[in-house]
Amino acid sequence: MPDERTSPERHILINGAAVSAELDADVLEVAVCQYVEGGDRFEITVNALSSTDQQLKWIDSDDLQPGNQITIKLGY
Repeated sequence: MPDERTSPERHILINGAAVSAELDADVLEVAVCQYVEGGDRFEITVNALSSTDQQLKWIDSDDLQPGNQITIKLGY
């Protein structure tokens, strides 16, 4: 019988606090790349359009501004 937990869990923190449930629901993909030499990097892809009125909803969010500390936790 296959394990019910077949995909990893992810938790994203911004400035030490968990992202809102609304932002978390709009996260489509998370990628973290760690290198032996040079800086590490991450990418978070979000659904940027509101489903009700097709307007951009995360473009001016304080959560997604440069300089915020991002913590990404991935695992089973």
